[in-house]
Formats: sequence, C-alpha cells, structure tokens
Amino acid sequence: MNKDITFKIVVDTAMLILFVFLFSPKGTGLLWHEILGMILFVLFALHNISNYRWYGALFKGKYNITRLAWSFLNAALFAAFVALIFSGVIISRRLFSSLELGGGFTAHKIHVFTANWCLVLAAIHFGLHIDRIKTVLGKFSRFWGIALRIVFFALAVYGLVVCFERDIWSKLFLQATFPGKRGGASLLMIADNYFAVFCLFALLGSMLKSVLARECKNV
Repeated sequence: MNKDITFKIVVDTAMLILFVFLFSPKGTGLLWHEILGMILFVLFALHNISNYRWYGALFKGKYNITRLAWSFLNAALFAAFVALIFSGVIISRRLFSSLELGGGFTAHKIHVFTANWCLVLAAIHFGLHIDRIKTVLGKFSRFWGIALRIVFFALAVYGLVVCFERDIWSKLFLQATFPGKRGGASLLMIADNYFAVFCLFALLGSMLKSVLARECKNV
C-alpha cells in the first residue's frame, strides 16, 4: 500500500470517527463540538486536496450514467458539507460568538439538515468505492473476511432501526430537529448509532454501484 493511499485512509477514517461523535454536542460539550467541527473541516479540505486529480478530470472524457451519478453525488456532498460548516459558524456560541452572526432556529435547522445529509451522502460515496474495501478484506483470512462482512451487514440492519428511533427520515426533509426517542443516550451510544446509519447507507451505495454497473453493460 503506497503512501498516498495510506494517507487517504487515515484522513477518511479520522473524518468518520469525528463525524459520528459530532452528532452529540451535549456529549462533547459545545466548545469541543465546535473545535472538533473545525478539525473535521480541515480533514475535509485535506480529503479534497488529496483527490485533486478527480477535479482535474471533471471536464475531460465522456460521461456515462455511472460517471454522472458519481459526479452528482460528489457535488451534492461538497455542497452539503460547505453548508454544514457555514451554518455551524452562524450558530456558534463559543469559537465564533464574537462575530455576533445571530444564528437562530432556521440556521440550527439547516445545520441538522445538512449534517444528516452529509452522513448519508458520505456513506453512499463510501459504498460506491466498496471495491477498495473488498481488496483490503481479501488480505485477511477467509474466516475474518466473512466475519467482517457479517458484522457490516448486521450494523446496516441496526442502522435501519436507528433511522426510525432517531427520526433520521424527518431530519433529511427538514421536518424535525429534535434527537428522537434516544435523546438522552451517552456520547458513545450516539456515535455507535450514527455509525450504524453510516453502514446502512454504505450498503445501499454498494448496491447502487452494482445497479449502475449493470446499466452500463446494457447501454
């Protein structure tokens, strides 16, 4: 594994860990929530810089249905993340409170909305690159490879349950901003819940990849 791939894996893993913990501002405390959010922004910038070749190839070559889907997904994820950061700065009560931007309920609602969409889109993005994960799993013994797949699938099923318990569907359509039935859960429990949601949409992303591959073959 070369240094570039190792760097990307470290950055992406750190982003995912930070992101799922950021879904519990009460658990981290507002100050640390904002500090970790800024660290996440730096990691997001590094992720994009490390993938500069993708941006350079945007206007080159032909677009089939798979490339169109991937490009739309990446653009949507980028837009959602930028909106997440800006709304976070607007509603900041610690790091950027001196700016007096006066973020109210609407800004908070947008922050929750974009946070949930970032999780969903990032998970689908991950699922579309599932072949790389399969390559890594191929280096394990057959037993561990199968075991990890079972754990991933089990987490995805659990993620579906969490989507209903935490009203994820409502938050994705600006219909709710409250924490749901498990609002009083611990920091680790909330992180675990949102990681399971990530696994659910990553699974859907891998299924979408298979569908797109079949469509391309039929064209």
